[in-house]
Parts: sequence; C-alpha cells; structure tokens
Amino acid sequence: MSLYFHLNKFDVIQGDIVNKGQIIGRSGCRGRATGPHLHLSISVQGQFVDPMPMFEKTSDQLIR
Repeated sequence: MSLYFHLNKFDVIQGDIVNKGQIIGRSGCRGRATGPHLHLSISVQGQFVDPMPMFEKTSDQLIR
C-alpha cells in the first residue's frame, strides 16, 4: 500500500491499477506544510518500509 500526503491534485482513486511512469497526482502544500513537497509512505504486509530502494533513480535525480 502506498500513501501520499500534501498532494494538491489526485489523478487516480483508491483501488486504481497504475502503470510505471503514470502521473498519479500533483505535489502541493496541503495541511500545515510550508512549501510544496510530498510525503510518501509504503507498507508491505502491514510494515512500513523505506521506499527509496523501489525507485530506479537516486533521490538527487528525483528532485526537480
């Protein structure tokens, strides 16, 4: 399961099947955030895990 926080726009809904590279939403500044950013959480079999190993790019390459 993946959780995305602070999005301004959602392009998918819960239960949708998504493809690699598909845009699922737009980063924003929701809640008590001080600037646009994304909080991403991944849960595997009920345990939260570090999502970075799941990405092909390094964190430096993900920042635009």
